[in-house]
Amino acid sequence: MNRKNLAFASTLVFGVASLSGCSKSVEQVNLDFGRLYDSSISDESLSGHVTSLTHSTLEGKISNEDSFVLLICDIDSTCTCFATFRVTLISYLKNKNLDLYTIKPTEFDGGAETHDLKISAAEGYEDLAIFSNGSLKYQNQRNGSDDSWSNDYSTFADYLKERVSIPSMLKISKDQLETLDDSYDHYVIIYSRESCPDCSYLSKNFLRSFNKGDWNTSFIIDCDVEGIRYKDGAYDAEQWKAFKDQHGLSNVSNTEYGYDVGYVPTLQFVSNGSIEDMAVYFNDSLSANNDGSYKVSMSYWDGSREHNFFSSLANEVTTNFNDIVITSDQVSDGRWNKDAASKYHDPLVKGFLSFYLSKE
Repeated sequence: MNRKNLAFASTLVFGVASLSGCSKSVEQVNLDFGRLYDSSISDESLSGHVTSLTHSTLEGKISNEDSFVLLICDIDSTCTCFATFRVTLISYLKNKNLDLYTIKPTEFDGGAETHDLKISAAEGYEDLAIFSNGSLKYQNQRNGSDDSWSNDYSTFADYLKERVSIPSMLKISKDQLETLDDSYDHYVIIYSRESCPDCSYLSKNFLRSFNKGDWNTSFIIDCDVEGIRYKDGAYDAEQWKAFKDQHGLSNVSNTEYGYDVGYVPTLQFVSNGSIEDMAVYFNDSLSANNDGSYKVSMSYWDGSREHNFFSSLANEVTTNFNDIVITSDQVSDGRWNKDAASKYHDPLVKGFLSFYLSKE
């Protein structure tokens, strides 16, 4: 190659390398959960289709290192400049089962931490932000009422498709729970609670990773809501007990798979309206041995139940906790430390979900 051609080739390589270095790669954020769109609620408004946050609850999600999509706007706005964007959002929620959170710009008044979000109370300048493990990853702010990014569904959908992966594990409401049997021949449902430490541990330390996989659709319900654990805004023990009995968490009606008075987190496989299998995460009781160690005195995994998914488990997975010896450093205030207990519980939950949600 002569000097002229060599110089040209070098320039070309340098130029390509420079362009590659300047290009900004986009990677998907694996969201924690999806949300089953509720077609029984009017699609004239976002109310009922999204979760509204205060600044305090937003801080909680960030501290918990959640991955989620946040819309900064007043969803009750009647301004015509928001109407087209609202149609785009509703269409996307309906088609993709996105679990969307919203917060009003006024929540950031008074010098509240913004986390570098683009806060504007001006109509037509709403901001859509994507958080990954509690950190702001992407955001895009509307540029007035004629903004094509937010008003054109295809453009908006393509933008999110590049940046988020929506899990097939979908949040549902109590009303949706009551109609699952009408819509699905079989399904997996997880009963959880927003305020339950065991549930939070399961979600953060296991489900986040599991939900990155390609699974069939499943459902999760928060029981810390009106009509389940709460009645007229107050905790109602009798109503909560009746719910657990009715839905087979306890052994009152579900004598084969129910566990004592019923606990969360509980996972169920339901087929043709009948609970065909179940798993309970944590909720073990311990008793002390004479040598200072501990044993499991009460557990869902006590060898008294047969489970179809056991056939798919590796040989080393423990399915009967009665013979487990727990050292004193794994116990705090008489309770099995979550990190230690999860080494036994996680393989069972993984086996249960993998067995019933596999696409193979």
